[in-house]
Amino acid sequence: MIPEPHKLAALEFWHRGRVRTPLVLEGDCMSPMLNDGDEIVIAHGDDRPRFGDIVAFRRDGRVLVQRAIGTCAAEGRTVYEVKPDAQGLRAARVAQEAIVGRVVEVRHADGRWDLGSAPWRLVNFIMACRSYVGVRRRAGGSPVWQAVSWLFSLRARLRPWAAPLGLIPFRVVRRAASGRFGPIRKRSPRGVQGE
Repeated sequence: MIPEPHKLAALEFWHRGRVRTPLVLEGDCMSPMLNDGDEIVIAHGDDRPRFGDIVAFRRDGRVLVQRAIGTCAAEGRTVYEVKPDAQGLRAARVAQEAIVGRVVEVRHADGRWDLGSAPWRLVNFIMACRSYVGVRRRAGGSPVWQAVSWLFSLRARLRPWAAPLGLIPFRVVRRAASGRFGPIRKRSPRGVQGE
């Protein structure tokens, strides 16, 4: 096990050299997209993430990985709003100086994902929208966000078995990337038994 100060020193060195390094993810705060034990590749020096990018940043002597869902200026500095994909976890603000890099690749049991490809950029954008709406819904306040919250709760009451809307595109692209679509099943008309 490498002591945390040595890891941070190595990350700082790689940040200056714009190196790509693989790291094994610990924890499930980014599930369903990233899970414990997945290997991620970080492009160091890429400290200007776009909406939806998954970023690695330093906080309290550790390196954390979360999704960028917003940006603002505070005291003349650029500050990013980041949030884990897992529901129920809060968003945080991270100064641009604390960003180590952007996650550009994921390697796990289903194969390798290039997060710069068009399908994964779309999935990242949708997952960021999902997180952004979740953060704003919880904050409430304006009548618009209260109405959005009411619509989400109405859908949950009417169709409790349905998959969450934000996960549907992710599941489709993930299945396509892993080649697990399987055979297409035809629906039989009501009252008619399948053969």
